[in-house]
Amino acid sequence: MKKYFVPLFFILFFSVLAKAEPSQVGYFRFTVPIDTFLYINGTKTVPTGTLREFVTPPIKAGDIYSAKVFFDFRNKQGRRFKRTKIFKIKPGETITFSDLEGITEQMEAGR
Repeated sequence: MKKYFVPLFFILFFSVLAKAEPSQVGYFRFTVPIDTFLYINGTKTVPTGTLREFVTPPIKAGDIYSAKVFFDFRNKQGRRFKRTKIFKIKPGETITFSDLEGITEQMEAGR
């Protein structure tokens, strides 16, 4: 079964129509440089801009959903970076992430 991500407003719209419980999904909010390419579990995402919001497929109560997120971006100095981070999320949880520069600095320091 292929997992997918769609923009938040589509999920919220269709959740209202289907009367789905919001606590059955997880929410991601990423703040990234405007030209960032973002992939979730190998699927390129569609939204653009600096704030990217996504909703997971339904997650059963008590389960944890794991998402492998790949960021392809340029830092403030224009240098290109590719970074992968694993996020684990529970139903009803929101994960907010905005520290791509921090990841880059940590990885460069470890060289």
